[in-house]
Amino acid sequence: MVARTFTRWTRASLSIQVAFAVLLSIAAAVLVIGLAEQPRFRARVDLTESGRNSLDSQTVALLESLEEEVQVDLFFRAQTGALGPPLAEVQQRTRELLFVAGEAVPGSLDVTDHDLYSREGRAAADERMRELGVSVIQVMVISIGERRAVLGVDTDLATFDPGDPNPRSYRAPSVASYRGEEAFDEALARLLSERSPRVLFATGHGEYGIDPVPAAERQTLRAASLLGAELRGEGFDVGTWDPLRDGGVPADCDVLAIIGPDQPYPANHADAVAAFVERGGGLMVAVDDGLFMRDDALSELLARYGMGIQRGIVNAPVRNPLSGSLESGFEQCALLDVSEDRLSNGHPITAPLRERGRRLRLWRSRSFERLPAPAGAVLLDLVQTPENAWRDLPDDFGRWNFIYEPKREDRSPAHLALAAQISVDGSSAVDGGLGAADDDARIVAVGAASAFDDEFVTINLDFARNAFNWLVDRDLRIRVAERDPFEARIDTRRGTAFPVLSKVALFGLPGLCLALGCFVAWRRRR
Repeated sequence: MVARTFTRWTRASLSIQVAFAVLLSIAAAVLVIGLAEQPRFRARVDLTESGRNSLDSQTVALLESLEEEVQVDLFFRAQTGALGPPLAEVQQRTRELLFVAGEAVPGSLDVTDHDLYSREGRAAADERMRELGVSVIQVMVISIGERRAVLGVDTDLATFDPGDPNPRSYRAPSVASYRGEEAFDEALARLLSERSPRVLFATGHGEYGIDPVPAAERQTLRAASLLGAELRGEGFDVGTWDPLRDGGVPADCDVLAIIGPDQPYPANHADAVAAFVERGGGLMVAVDDGLFMRDDALSELLARYGMGIQRGIVNAPVRNPLSGSLESGFEQCALLDVSEDRLSNGHPITAPLRERGRRLRLWRSRSFERLPAPAGAVLLDLVQTPENAWRDLPDDFGRWNFIYEPKREDRSPAHLALAAQISVDGSSAVDGGLGAADDDARIVAVGAASAFDDEFVTINLDFARNAFNWLVDRDLRIRVAERDPFEARIDTRRGTAFPVLSKVALFGLPGLCLALGCFVAWRRRR
């Protein structure tokens, strides 16, 4: 056998062929990858039984219609307790949904899953949350330019089965239904087609401000900055209205919010508010505890629509933790925890709260009486005064004593919040707001500006969010967050459970220890 020899040119020819083959392979790989990025050349097979790796055709159409990339921010964190596992399941399914959506239409989504565990990651997440105007976690924020929608894990992406905490029939909480894709589609369609409703907060009369304030100063300042941030997260365009600076209410305003004015409204300023209502605007008025000691133009405006502000602040007796009796004469009497049974079950604002067992917390709240409503107006109940409540009237120096005086004070039921719907063309408005005409005006009057301040708004957030969405006729966005079914709440001021626990702690446990000590001593003597 004769060995084959390779000349210099033979080696060069082979090298060129190998290099050409390598280049050709790289070009083929690049071409295949490029074709794989094109949806029309991509073949995907979803082998999951539930089809969780497939998107609805409507979702794909929405993503393909985008003219710019959508920014999605995830602020997810693991949660301890019984709701931890189902919450983690919803979070993971949401991540998978966004991955599938990004793969289906490349370049449509820019997803950021924020690190909420490390110090550096939490600092970056906090900065991004401030940019987005979001103050809570467990949410997905979808942004297109300056417009955004906030979807909560437990309010929008899923519904949960609370299970059964009874040890004998224990059933762990679970995900009842996941609707992440549906909620994502609704939010995306809303951002693409809907103008952001504009909410203006009135200024110039001592109203609560919406500028951010340090957490340490929230209890001392008259501030509603957290409410402003939450409304931005709901997709509202939030600003301010100063009648001295702006004159009439701007034409692009959808809702005017007057939160806690502590100075009387001049007639011309109230006339500007009335003109805004008469053209179909939404009005939110939260009363300050000291303003309406006398009549002014704003109180007369509310009375025109059937909402009469009553004198005094609403008090309710507090329960003595030792005796268990209801007592008065304490400032805590003016702090009201309004239970769900005092919320109307016939209005879209409060019905979801009553269904989920929510409470409201109000401090020094005024009350309303129903007056005759004008033609074309429907007056709607929202919140009733608690049982045994009375209106504490001030003395000659404007001070309250927090004691019920039957001869001069009234204990009859009244309203802590009312709503009105007014047909601007004079026809009959539709009760509850369902099926209402687009040009109907809506008013919500709340007896306590404290309901929306930075100290209490986190407790009353569902009520506030529902009220503002109802004012702009976005009833589909009215909802209530799920509550941990294992969360226990004890009314320490008026409930009967706290006195029992106090007696057990003060007498029962020491008595039990004494009895055990006596038993041990007796056993040792034997």
